[in-house]
Amino acid sequence: MTSKHVLLWVYGVYAVVITALLIIPKTDLPNFYSPFFMAGVSTAALLIILIPGFFARHASVYRRAVVRRYQAVLALCIAVNGLGGLGLYKLYKVGIQYDKILHFLVSSILVLIAAHFLFHWRSYSATRAVILALVIVIAGGILWEVWEVLQDAVFHTQTAGVYGADYFNDTMFDLIFDVIGSVCGGILLYVDRTRRRIPGLPFSLNKF
Repeated sequence: MTSKHVLLWVYGVYAVVITALLIIPKTDLPNFYSPFFMAGVSTAALLIILIPGFFARHASVYRRAVVRRYQAVLALCIAVNGLGGLGLYKLYKVGIQYDKILHFLVSSILVLIAAHFLFHWRSYSATRAVILALVIVIAGGILWEVWEVLQDAVFHTQTAGVYGADYFNDTMFDLIFDVIGSVCGGILLYVDRTRRRIPGLPFSLNKF
């Protein structure tokens, strides 16, 4: 499946989810849903995925193809987070820490994307690209935790902590998994840069 096909699938699924959240009566949805808010966040997520393509619309055919790959990976990261909001975060009740798994994996993937972009598009050295990518993603993780608290205060949701409880421990471990995931992504990418190829690594600083 190409990046274009992945994007089309994601756009289609988001369109269905947003429509469902807006037309299904709230009484028919799980009680922890905030349908209009969730529809708004889903719409914002779609715009975030679309923005890179907008800025690359006048780039070469090759660069537009690369940007679509960025978009596809970003779309999948956002989609798995959206699935958490729809209910998979509650898997902690059966011992599966979906939230922590996402913090680790998404941080790793975002470091790969950011470092690849800085290396190929901004001509940074491999070391500088990886270090800056680590700083950006870890800082983004901190801002995300702040956003969750503000979101709860303004929109009366329950995203910070464990559905509004145990703020400190949940936030601390979220950030720990952000850092571990980011560092693992940076190490893998830098090792790949030295041409000791790692099978299955989605990005390489040498070639895309």
